[in-house]
Amino acid sequence: MALFGLAVALIGAGLFISLPSTPARDRFSGVTVTLASSRVATATDGRKQLWADVIVQSIRPINECLHFALDEPFQDRALDTPLVDGGCVKPDPMAIRATLRMPKLDEMDTYLADHEILWGGSGGCGWMMGIMGMCSVDVVGYVPVKFPTRSLVPTMRPGYTFGPIVPFPTFDMSQFR
Repeated sequence: MALFGLAVALIGAGLFISLPSTPARDRFSGVTVTLASSRVATATDGRKQLWADVIVQSIRPINECLHFALDEPFQDRALDTPLVDGGCVKPDPMAIRATLRMPKLDEMDTYLADHEILWGGSGGCGWMMGIMGMCSVDVVGYVPVKFPTRSLVPTMRPGYTFGPIVPFPTFDMSQFR
């Protein structure tokens, strides 16, 4: 019974700690994020990576890190900032250019062209959710991004076509003169 009470208390404390004080929309009001460029590159281990440059600007300085994710706000889709000191992008009235990286794209990412980079504050990630890998980004906005995709249809050289299954009839109008 004592262990059950301790477990309930720990889970309750974890949920209480994970509740944000104010919504990210309020904390990051006046922040804009725009996409400057993006590219899909091959890493040394052969995996595909997304590299995206974004420009972050705010109407006032905000002393909180922006978090970014690809398509879904959960941790396994989080983008990191390897070129930013400390990995923390803080919005400022001076425009900041930050390079984001998705270390490993899955196969579905390379077959779909349209994606979104979600941005916002740290979301509901108490100690219990963090252990389970369910940390999230409290989404404020998104930036559309397009990937080059691999086609499932074989490509053909210009001028070459598949012939029609049933040939189209042609008529010579000179026979009716």
